[in-house]
Amino acid sequence: MRAGVASTRSARTTTGRAFERARDAGGRPRARVVRRARISTKDPWWEKGGEENMVECVDTGAFLNLLNVHSDKLIVVDVYARWCGACRALYPKLCKLAREYPEVVFVKVNFDDNKLLCKSLGVKVLPYFKFYRGSDGCVAAFSASIAKIKLLRAALDEHSSERCSLIEGKVEYNDLDDLAELEAMSPEERAAAEPSSVSS
Repeated sequence: MRAGVASTRSARTTTGRAFERARDAGGRPRARVVRRARISTKDPWWEKGGEENMVECVDTGAFLNLLNVHSDKLIVVDVYARWCGACRALYPKLCKLAREYPEVVFVKVNFDDNKLLCKSLGVKVLPYFKFYRGSDGCVAAFSASIAKIKLLRAALDEHSSERCSLIEGKVEYNDLDDLAELEAMSPEERAAAEPSSVSS
């Protein structure tokens, strides 16, 4: 009978053996502690490895200016946060895509520094991407993590091709109508309009 017990024990998993040994010893099995990695904001990962076609957006006025200055190109808006683990994991891949698509302008928007802009862009989850193409306006908008990098690449392939437009390059963005109003607000009005935090 003892041999039968030994053979069933050897067939058990490592976890099962740990519980068996703990029970035989009269104690409780030790719990395995798993901790989430903390994203350090002391390491400025969002500033590293930026390509020439990657631009940091500091406020709403700068954002509108970038859209109008580069109205003849595809503009990819990347909304990120320094504390967002998915944003940090995706950033090196985004830099690689910026090198592969030098004709595309990548605009980085820090969620924490531009909450009103992010609210007007409809950001609900991070990292979030919005693609703008001249007179076509917004041509794509989605959230993509490191696991969905193919989605980002497919959108770049689809929208970065050369286009011939009969319409003047002046940009008109229907989803950004309220940005001029936001820019004209006083600091007190902006503070009152601040949205709540977005979780990653």
